[in-house]
Amino acid sequence: MLRLLEVFAYGTYGEYLQRRESDPTSLPELTPQMAKKLRLLTLASLAASSSRRLGYARLQSELGVDTVRELEDLVVEAANADVVRGKLDQRTLHLEVVYAMPRDIRRVSRALVVHNVRVDVSSSLPRATSRM
Repeated sequence: MLRLLEVFAYGTYGEYLQRRESDPTSLPELTPQMAKKLRLLTLASLAASSSRRLGYARLQSELGVDTVRELEDLVVEAANADVVRGKLDQRTLHLEVVYAMPRDIRRVSRALVVHNVRVDVSSSLPRATSRM
């Protein structure tokens, strides 16, 4: 159960499928409600990535949905739940992200975040100059 909790805390639907494929006993099978929730959390992670323009093809692949209709319904549900905000562009088949709900980060990533903040802070501090 701890592994499943980790997937829901900071994993993705694709990671769940990979783990399940490599070792079917490592994670329980998802109920339809659990699968939808994990897809919404995955969408939040994708929307929070550096790219604010996400193509339908990538979203369909990452979220494990087969049709554009399923994808658009999921994005609308995510918007209604305030998971993401943005605009679906049906002409260019992209989601333009304006906001994404933040998600937890892995323990290993936390050390990197702390390091990056320290580097940013130290580089922004004025340097002491010696006077003689």
